[in-house]
Amino acid sequence: MKYKLIHDYFIQSSMLIISMLSFTAQANHIVSLNFRSYPVVAASIDQQFNDALRRGTHLHNFQKESKLISGIFATYAGYISISDYDGRISFPRLQQSSRLYLIVTPEITPILMLANTIHHWELNQGAPVKTILAEQKEDPETELLYWDLQEVDAPADSVIPLASITILARPEHVYIPLGISVAMPSPHLLLPDIYIKSGINKVAEALYILNLNQFFGTLSMQYKLDKKDMRSLMKL
Repeated sequence: MKYKLIHDYFIQSSMLIISMLSFTAQANHIVSLNFRSYPVVAASIDQQFNDALRRGTHLHNFQKESKLISGIFATYAGYISISDYDGRISFPRLQQSSRLYLIVTPEITPILMLANTIHHWELNQGAPVKTILAEQKEDPETELLYWDLQEVDAPADSVIPLASITILARPEHVYIPLGISVAMPSPHLLLPDIYIKSGINKVAEALYILNLNQFFGTLSMQYKLDKKDMRSLMKL
């Protein structure tokens, strides 16, 4: 049992390092969300039984879900990141407010100011897009924090707001639950889970990212092992 706990801690720490390597700026707090596989109900009891026999263990389920939710690109405030095997994607937090947009679209266009200096990003004309406004609020009676997610119109001028997470995928493959969900008190912005449907073309999005790669830098990581956990520091 002790060996298993050490092994699990090592795996989790390794995945944290991998997910953080895609950051492109220094920050103490993060904006983070988790991708989950969209739940699908089996067509019949026979199908469920056959699937269970074919799997044998939960390993098949884990591998199948990891393939679906890992490798999804997203941008935030000029930074880019990619979801890890657990579907986690994170950015350095660069805003004071707890209000931001979730934009799902397969393509975005950089508007250059000079050379490789980007003034802002815009939505591509004709590309499908879904825009969600996410606001963290506090209930005045219970003093509980909660997220309120509502679908809004895409920006009329096509300019992507700075406080936006843009998920590079087609909207029909990404399900974002609307309404209210409980939020954890934290200096980080920990958004509600987002669900990915089968059929998402991550290869096409990865190839598209190659066109944007020159606009993003890299980040070196420093790690400090404390008594209780391992903490990471981002350094340009």
